[in-house]
Amino acid sequence: MLNLALIPALPLQMMFCQQTASVIDSNAREELAATMRGMTLFMFGLWLMMLISSMVFHRKLTLTLQVENPTVIWCGLLAALPLLILPVYLGAVQGKEDFPAFGFSVILNGFGRFIAVGIMVFFIGLKAGGAMLGVSLGSGSALLLAMVRSRDCWKRKRRPVDWKKWFGRLVPLALGLGSSQAMLAIDVILVRANFDKEWTGLYGAAGMFGRGIVLFLAPLIWVMFPKIVKQHATRQPSDVLKQTFLFTAAAGIGMAATLTIFAWSSPTIINWLLVHEALPSSVVAWLSERMDGIKVIFSLLPMFVWTMLPLTAANIFINDLLAKGQFNAGPFLFMVPVVYAVVLNFTGTTAGRILATLFAFNLVLLGVACFFRWKNTESVPIAPITKLSV
Repeated sequence: MLNLALIPALPLQMMFCQQTASVIDSNAREELAATMRGMTLFMFGLWLMMLISSMVFHRKLTLTLQVENPTVIWCGLLAALPLLILPVYLGAVQGKEDFPAFGFSVILNGFGRFIAVGIMVFFIGLKAGGAMLGVSLGSGSALLLAMVRSRDCWKRKRRPVDWKKWFGRLVPLALGLGSSQAMLAIDVILVRANFDKEWTGLYGAAGMFGRGIVLFLAPLIWVMFPKIVKQHATRQPSDVLKQTFLFTAAAGIGMAATLTIFAWSSPTIINWLLVHEALPSSVVAWLSERMDGIKVIFSLLPMFVWTMLPLTAANIFINDLLAKGQFNAGPFLFMVPVVYAVVLNFTGTTAGRILATLFAFNLVLLGVACFFRWKNTESVPIAPITKLSV
């Protein structure tokens, strides 16, 4: 249920980030206020539909999800409400370039949820229902902070919104952003479907480091996005794209090289520690039992981290395209993970082939993003989304 609530989160956040960063006059501010309030009501209506559906199909839901305590479902619905609305206000805070508030909201929504869940489960003893309640507290706190810091965006006079045009922008934005998100997940789905549980765990452990590079460098792109939008809206020259790419490339290569050295040297170091009995007996026993699996993880790790670098670079150019309103690239970008999923279904018989296919299609995605970036040298003007009054 929570995963369904999170599907539209990133496209919505970046849509409102783009709209907020492109505000340059009172008309645009009124458009933004109207859109934020309207989308809040839309998300609340969507949540009400989820609530009513859960009430009608409550018995079937508990059986399908194998939930022993029905309270878990209601707590999950409570947690879904702030998660649905948060992208609207988080995107506005990001678009205002209020990065301290943006960062703290992200922390509350992530680490804050973790702390709240820990308190509810381990100290109060509310178990699964308490975990969902903790999620709602963390996300609710993030939403409250984002609403307060973006109140100058939504507490204004409103005007009618052309929702058809607005969603017409959202769909290609979602396709563009979804392309890179899909490249992070498709191989995991295939591995879980076709390989045993033990091997899937080892593959996932190695992949955590590779995907970690993409996620660790994502905040740089979050900072770049509203700056590109503002540069486009005000027609002022800027080298923010170049700076972001160079810094991201340097940081990514440095992290990949460090993890590669770590992977190559760790088995030798662990063997030396075991031979010289330099570790407590309990640690030695734990490592001895799992040494074969550890070697598999370290063998996959270098391939994973270098495979993800083209995807990190592709994210930069994809966000640059979308920030400038060049949405015509969205469908072509999304076709890359679609074709990748089909090809991987035939080639993904070993870890080496899976990672080779992933690397090839990450390069393809980067190539498509670069093609449209330099093909569309002129930025597309961001037209108003309000309905013209007669």
